Amino acid sequence: PATDCELSDIDYRDYDRWGQMIFRSQDRNIGWNGRFRNQLMTRATYIYQLIYQFSYQETNQVQKGSFILFD
Repeated sequence: PATDCELSDIDYRDYDRWGQMIFRSQDRNIGWNGRFRNQLMTRATYIYQLIYQFSYQETNQVQKGSFILFD
């Protein structure tokens, strides 16, 4: 049975500083491994966007931010 706090939808995306999407997952159990096209990404600042919805909500929620990838 579903509870009010269950995620009903998720869409996670990472972008490089030029706005190119380098990762996308719609599975909350799969995260980015720091690679794009089998190449380890360089130390830099990246942008993320998380679009999600809980079972009790009627509209999607959006969170955006940045993070730094270190070697």
